[in-house]
Amino acid sequence: MTNSGRHIRGMTDWCMVEEYIHGFDYAGKNVLSLTPEASYCLKREGVKYSILEDHYDEEDLWLEEKKYFDQQLEWFARFDALLKEKIPYCGENEIDLAKSHYYRIKCLVDSVILNSVIFSKVVKATRPGRVFYLCVAENDGYSASIYEPFESQKRVIKQVAEKVFGKYDVICERVYADKDADGVIPQRPSLSVLGKEVLKKLRLKSVYSFFKYRKFSRTPGAAKNKAGNILVLHSGCLAIDSLMRDVICSGGNVYLKSGRHIERISSIFQQRCMDLNEAVGVELDAGTKKSLVDAFVSFGAEKGLLEWINERCGIDVSDILMPYFKDLFEMIFLENLAELPLLDRFIKEKEIDLVVARSSSEKEVISALLMASKESKRACFQHSCGAFDGEREHVSELMLFDHYFAIHREAEQHMREVLRKNRKVGNCKVYQDPCQMKVVRERWKNDHRDGNLIMYVPTKLFFGFRTYNGYLYPLTWYFELQKAIIDLFCERKDLKFIFKFAPGQNWSARSILKYIEDKAAPNIFIETRPVADCLGRVGRVLLDFPSTSLYEAAAAGIPVMSLSHSLLGVRKLAEDLFGTSIREFDGVEDAVDAVKTYLNEEPGKYRVDLPMDDVKGIDILCDIKNAVPGEERVYGKNR
Repeated sequence: MTNSGRHIRGMTDWCMVEEYIHGFDYAGKNVLSLTPEASYCLKREGVKYSILEDHYDEEDLWLEEKKYFDQQLEWFARFDALLKEKIPYCGENEIDLAKSHYYRIKCLVDSVILNSVIFSKVVKATRPGRVFYLCVAENDGYSASIYEPFESQKRVIKQVAEKVFGKYDVICERVYADKDADGVIPQRPSLSVLGKEVLKKLRLKSVYSFFKYRKFSRTPGAAKNKAGNILVLHSGCLAIDSLMRDVICSGGNVYLKSGRHIERISSIFQQRCMDLNEAVGVELDAGTKKSLVDAFVSFGAEKGLLEWINERCGIDVSDILMPYFKDLFEMIFLENLAELPLLDRFIKEKEIDLVVARSSSEKEVISALLMASKESKRACFQHSCGAFDGEREHVSELMLFDHYFAIHREAEQHMREVLRKNRKVGNCKVYQDPCQMKVVRERWKNDHRDGNLIMYVPTKLFFGFRTYNGYLYPLTWYFELQKAIIDLFCERKDLKFIFKFAPGQNWSARSILKYIEDKAAPNIFIETRPVADCLGRVGRVLLDFPSTSLYEAAAAGIPVMSLSHSLLGVRKLAEDLFGTSIREFDGVEDAVDAVKTYLNEEPGKYRVDLPMDDVKGIDILCDIKNAVPGEERVYGKNR
């Protein structure tokens, strides 16, 4: 996964460029681009550059990934043992606070480790004497929270890089540019989203909710409360919204935790039941607050915890990470401990049968999932599904749940296999609720398509944000891949292409979209709506990463092909299902050749029948509610 390795021997002055600075003297220096935005500007201005991946072997980073996964779970266990020792409530109630925030803690720690290793490899390979680090001036008001990682990520990467430079006695000088926020493309909201926002502004949210969840169909009398009562932690997911509607129509009660409020959705007029903003400082006694402070001090002094990270970085990164862990203890853990008893009472008083979420990766869901663990009342409804095997997601989607609803048959088979192989990630019962994919199939099955219109769906990436056990492409290398694909599109004037831009990917707006604009190709168009909203008119779909959109295109009956780098590792079940619709590649040229083949071949060869069982989440929910101990029911064909 390298380019040409443009490195001028004997030249020891290097520019490492996060942000291109007009007027800076790049002459007589080796220039290394750290971001797609920088690569775009350097190329445009005729400045030769290399990227990080030119100077190390990407494959070396992942050699002990599986071993790392197991060791990190042990690290989380030690972290929770410390919290249980120092915080009586956690010890008495067997609360694993650290592991409950696994996803976000892992993302921060792994990003720091990976970037430490990468910069060390690059410094060893290039041996710079002096580095000019070109970047945007920092904002002192940033949030050191593990739940706002992208906001502060560039700050962390600078700090990691400078520590590596210091280790190897490399002089580093920061050069600041004015912040340039041009090129950001806002998302074009759908009519349904606009309608919802208008209703909210008019204070008619209850009206919108009345029709969205079909409360007019609510079953009276004997069938009342057939499905029980649910507390929902995520709305906006098709499967969960459908479940909410079905529960309401069958006479059950639906409560929605939105931010730090809980509202009763199933009543005719939406009602607020609880304000958790009042929890902090009211429900928490002084002793618990002090125990949090003591626990943080012990965490900083506990060599086994920070040392484990430092050893893998090869440098001491304690001062980089400690502000984030301080916020974790003093803000996030504090909120959890304040909310837990309130949510415990709420679940009991409202006789909640199931707490429903789409993952455990968001801060707002953790307290409710921890409280619902006492009676195995937690259900995860899968909202995304790639064709790869990411252990990171196994933890965030399985460990804090008792029931798991996959979005199609292959995903269900996969999750059952995961649990058979590794009980460390949880002990869920796995079902299938293909509502999301069935909606896509029904919505687009009869549409008339333009056979010459191809939608290209890139993956989502963030600067510096990479983890073990969930492979993502390196960002600057990915920009080179995208440029090569766009160049191919420009050559194919007989075809039309949609570039599916993902709102929030500002690096893309400032690099690849500008590259497309410079090309001025009349056969390339930009689209910002969700993929599922764009499937009605396209003749084919192309992906560069086998994400959920691969399955959505298959469900819609559209010919689809996804590139997949060999380091990603497509799972066997997905390989068998998709066949030639997943093309493995090693380098940019391989990828372009695979796309050429796809564009030249008969589209029908790339149409995939996505298997889905005839099951509904509401029916399984009713069975869970009324289950006899020891009884296990069979659903669908996949057994």
